[in-house]
This record gives sequence, structure tokens and C-alpha cells, in this order.
Amino acid sequence: MASDEIIQRKALGRAAEIGFLYDATRDVFCGFSIFKTELQPNIIRKIDTPHTYLKYEYEDSYKEKFSILDVEAQLKISILSGLSPLEGSGKYLRDVKHESKSVKGSLIYKLLSVEENLNINHDNIIMYISENALRVQGATHVVTGIKWGGTVIASFEYEKTNEKDKRNMSQVKGVLKANLEKLSSYIPAFEGTGEIHNSEKQQTDIIDRFSIKIFGDVIPNDKILPQSFEEAKKIMTGLP
Repeated sequence: MASDEIIQRKALGRAAEIGFLYDATRDVFCGFSIFKTELQPNIIRKIDTPHTYLKYEYEDSYKEKFSILDVEAQLKISILSGLSPLEGSGKYLRDVKHESKSVKGSLIYKLLSVEENLNINHDNIIMYISENALRVQGATHVVTGIKWGGTVIASFEYEKTNEKDKRNMSQVKGVLKANLEKLSSYIPAFEGTGEIHNSEKQQTDIIDRFSIKIFGDVIPNDKILPQSFEEAKKIMTGLP
């Protein structure tokens, strides 16, 4: 490990713990910890940082997606060049609009819970360091702080499949906006009435034409492709 520069990186669904080794030249975790055993509790400082964030996004550019996920400049380069793997919410970066005539929108929900920081000045920390970890090839940094939380993104896309589809795209966009707002009301942190007004019921055939994808750091694999708005609603209801 040759760098003493402090860097910050978004996990983007990648699992990590305090002490994990990181290769900043490829923006990947090395699969090893610098510590040989579990640390005693008082070596890690924990601060509760409860915070939730909700946003609706109707743009589909890399610029907007990187901004939504707060991706750092160096990590952007690693992602675009294919060096850094994407997991969980990070896979949203690959969710591209299929064609110019389609209508696309996303609901972005972020949750922060706890911040952990390693007390590197603790008297006993040296006894936990593994000499083998110091020889791990490619390791440039050690994880000394983590902001725990997660991001869940529900992505909806209406694709005009043929010229016989006479639906007005402005109407489709309106239905999308209304249903994204309705979907957010089922997230416990933003709980609302969840009622469907008559005008929305009349447009059920439109929302049923949307393909839906869920990207998240706490979503089971069998839930990432809900087949209907109702299935997506059930996933949102189960979020913390």
C-alpha cells in the first residue's frame, strides 16, 4: 500500500467493512481485511445519522444518473471504462432507454442510518493488524469509515412498439408521473393514503404497458423484475 491520500467512494451495492483493503487504481475491493480478528467495539465510533431522501427523475443520461447516485469523478471513469463492477443500486447506471420514442421515469429512495469511523489512534489497534494483509497485491487504501444505508430505484419505461399505438405521449408521461408519486406513498418513511382516484383507474391500461425494474442494495434477486405496479408497490411497502 503506497498511498496516504484519503479518498471517498460510493459502494454502489458492493459489500464492505471497516478494514477492507481497496485498490484505487481499479476501484475494486481486494477481498481481504487488514485486521486478522474482529475489533473490540470501542475501536469503531458509531454515530446515528437517520435520513431519508426521495426524488423523481425523468432524464436518462449518464450525467443525471451519476449525479443521483453521488458518484465521485474517479469512480465515474472506472465505471465507464468497465474496471469497476456494478452491484445493487449501481446497476441503475446500465438501465438505458431503449429508444427515443419511449417514455421513462424513475423513483429514487435513499436511506442513511449509521456512520462508522475507525479510531486509528486507539492504543490496541496495532495488535489486530495482519502482517499478511500488508502484502496483498494491488491494495492502495484501507476502509476507515462507512456511511451505512441504501438506495432503491424503481424504473418504469413505456415503449411504443408500433405505429398503431395512438396513445398520446404527453398523456403517458402524465400517467407515469402520477403513478411514481403514488408509489412513493407506500414507502413507510413517506407513507401516504395510497388511494387511486377514478381518473387513474381509467388509465390502468397505460400503466400496465410499462416495464418495471427495481435496483436496490437490499432487494432480493427474485424481486428485481416486478410484473406489475401492484408487485412494485409490495416491494416499496417492505422498505425500511
